[in-house]
Amino acid sequence: MLSDDSRKELANILRGDVIERHNCYLTAARNYLSKSFGTSKAVEKNFEQQSPIKEKQKEYLIIFIEQNQLWINDFAQRNYLTEGGEAKVYFNKTAQCVVKLNDAIYYNTWLDYLNSILIHNLFFQRTRYTLIGFLLKETTLFCGIRTTIYSFRSTNRPVRSKNIFVIQWLREYKKG
Repeated sequence: MLSDDSRKELANILRGDVIERHNCYLTAARNYLSKSFGTSKAVEKNFEQQSPIKEKQKEYLIIFIEQNQLWINDFAQRNYLTEGGEAKVYFNKTAQCVVKLNDAIYYNTWLDYLNSILIHNLFFQRTRYTLIGFLLKETTLFCGIRTTIYSFRSTNRPVRSKNIFVIQWLREYKKG
């Protein structure tokens, strides 16, 4: 169940209001776009009609990225795990986290994508996403987010994930 503060924050996200509470790059990037572009009230369809808006938001994001030095320059792809339609997934063995590179392909706009991450963080606080930066490959902009998917106690039991399959797979990966 959401607290009153979380409900207010959700309402602010959905209305496109500036979020004051968090001091992180994810919220800052979202607020930066929100000041110039309203939150989309449309259902995720008509992607072609939204394409010019998304491209304009990309231009704004690049300015924000440069102002805040958020380019990912040293991204090691040797820890590549898999990819789906929406993200390329990497495992950072040192930090014990998963990094996802997402180009927001399934979202009408970049603002919709950033809003979806903030909403995820409200509802799923144990698997919160943190924005680590952006990567530009040719003309495609990727947002880099990370989440800690597990940690081990001295008993080697998982603490943060309910997905036993993933934990077992990562144990094997960690050995190799």
